[in-house]
Amino acid sequence: MKKFLIFIIIAWYLPLSSTNVFAQLWDNYDGVDGLTYTSEDGTYWVVNSGQYEAQTGSVSTPEHSYSSFDMTGKITSWNLSNANTNEWIGWMDLNRSSVSGWGSGNYNCGLVLAANNSDFNSITTTGYGIGYRDGGSPSDELVLFKFSAGIVGGTTALPGTSTEILSSGYAYDEGDNGINFYVKLESDGKWTIKYKTGSQLSDADAINPSNYSDGTATSSLDDETYRGASYKYVGWVYAHNSAAGDRAYFDNLGFAQNGSLPVELSSFSASIVNEGIKLEWRTETEVNNYGFDVERSASSLGTRWNVIGFMKGFGNSNSPREYSFLDKNITCGEYAYRLKQIDNDGTFEYSKILEVTVNVPLKYELSQNYPNPFNPAADIEFTIPQAGMVTLKVYNTLGEELAVLINGFIEPGIHIVNFNASGLNSGIYFYKLESGDFVQVKKMILLK
Repeated sequence: MKKFLIFIIIAWYLPLSSTNVFAQLWDNYDGVDGLTYTSEDGTYWVVNSGQYEAQTGSVSTPEHSYSSFDMTGKITSWNLSNANTNEWIGWMDLNRSSVSGWGSGNYNCGLVLAANNSDFNSITTTGYGIGYRDGGSPSDELVLFKFSAGIVGGTTALPGTSTEILSSGYAYDEGDNGINFYVKLESDGKWTIKYKTGSQLSDADAINPSNYSDGTATSSLDDETYRGASYKYVGWVYAHNSAAGDRAYFDNLGFAQNGSLPVELSSFSASIVNEGIKLEWRTETEVNNYGFDVERSASSLGTRWNVIGFMKGFGNSNSPREYSFLDKNITCGEYAYRLKQIDNDGTFEYSKILEVTVNVPLKYELSQNYPNPFNPAADIEFTIPQAGMVTLKVYNTLGEELAVLINGFIEPGIHIVNFNASGLNSGIYFYKLESGDFVQVKKMILLK
């Protein structure tokens, strides 16, 4: 029996995306390793009970208070570029029954995602933000917007000279006790908002986009109005009047670029070599990286995953690191591979899946006859990786040739030959495969 076979490798390169990208949490306001902000009326921005609290200070000016941070302080390569994807996470709440807009004497809150100036009130500041829109349908909806003259002035619906880009579908409700949100800017200029109502997510849950499960929206059109390394300032904003008891609350400030942290996986590929399937991957940065489980599924559908190996990580690294793993236990068939990247605290994420179809034998191999012992016939299976002259012969214990099963040109593949020993006595026999420089001998037992 002959099989004419080929192989297919599907390799995956830069960068990690979609469900495998986690935004990095940089400040949870627990008083440890917090960020240092540039603030408008900084006296009225305080950490209180694990939240970042914006107060009015019993004054109405400035009507928009802010607290900003330069993201290059954490990700030095930060850039709103078509070469990157960018992400943000956050949580916020007001102690008001509703939002009332962004004008003088109104109440609202939001996050400036990326601006070209640390002073969000400057009329020269441009960028992107997420916050509540007063009015519209539905009223008080969480929306993504761009602004061209800071977060002051303009209409009461949105801050500054703003244009709405994307509506999330969520409307402010005081009874929800806040909103968790995740925002992503793809390299093609498309935006996505995901949200989860209620109290702030835990640190571990906040960095996983799949936990923002109450709603999602993606822009149908791209918006690339603002691009470049200068759009590096992120921060909270609070519109207020002079009511002394009013507050805005913020938590879980996070941002990431190309899923760069805690581990930035920049390539993952597979290749067929003589010994098996070789997996190779590379990280650009690592933070708290315990290592990688290598998982395989004997199906391109990626079901029933099994751990076939582990590669220890480098822990913390700001330079590229390269890994390789050889899967030797391979025969012809379909396989799927993925990496499970594990942090030191046990949290983990999966890479995308590589699909590999192995239809050309990886090496010469002569298998044990089946069944063994046998009576009176047995199947002998062998594989050859390239076409050529092949002989398969049977010998007795004295080395005398008893049968020639194959002697001729054979195509590459898996081959099975049936040997009938009805004319032989019980005993031990040998069969030998030869092809080019390859020679292999196996023992078989005839038991009548």
